[in-house]
Amino acid sequence: MKKTILPLALCALLAACASTPESRIAQNPELFDSLGVAEQAQIRAGRVQPGFTPDMVRLALGAPTRVLTRATPDATVLVWLYYAPDAVPVRSRVLFDAPVHSSAASAWVTIPQPDPLPRVRVEFRDGIVSAVETAATDAP
Repeated sequence: MKKTILPLALCALLAACASTPESRIAQNPELFDSLGVAEQAQIRAGRVQPGFTPDMVRLALGAPTRVLTRATPDATVLVWLYYAPDAVPVRSRVLFDAPVHSSAASAWVTIPQPDPLPRVRVEFRDGIVSAVETAATDAP
């Protein structure tokens, strides 16, 4: 008989500790207070716009899931990708029941997820956001 222990407790813990714009603002109030009212409203809503700095993007969205660079003929573009939390591969511990006189074994397995599109894609040129792409909420 196999027992699979899903990382429910870990997921609950991560959800409880999930970073929000408010928690990130509380960690860096000086930066937030130095911004204009319109920028503060965007950050509180978890949105970014062209002209934001990397620090402003971190306040709004947190740390990126993945960072890429793209070379163009005139510049190198830094790209931050943000995926939905459930789009990231999950590692789970699997425990196997063993007879009384033998030892139990466990192993980490990766549960592959489909290759998702990023939820938000932020491009930086010269340290400033030059473009923001968000996933469409309605399919055509």
